[in-house]
Amino acid sequence: MTTLFTGDTSLGRAATIASLALCAAAVAANYAKRSTAKLPLPPGPSGLPLIGNVLDIPEEDFCLKYKEWSDQYG
Repeated sequence: MTTLFTGDTSLGRAATIASLALCAAAVAANYAKRSTAKLPLPPGPSGLPLIGNVLDIPEEDFCLKYKEWSDQYG
């Protein structure tokens, strides 16, 4: 029965695959960072970190508040 990876070639092959995967991940991260950095945020009320605008949502008459935000922010 023959094995797919024998001797030192398996280590070299694994290092090559790991290097290619690392390079591909670096290129993808750089592309994602570059493409999203140029886009402005849409208009709207500013939120808090982690919870966003949860505290701004009214419990009653929420339709009126959303209409007010629509008139204000577009």
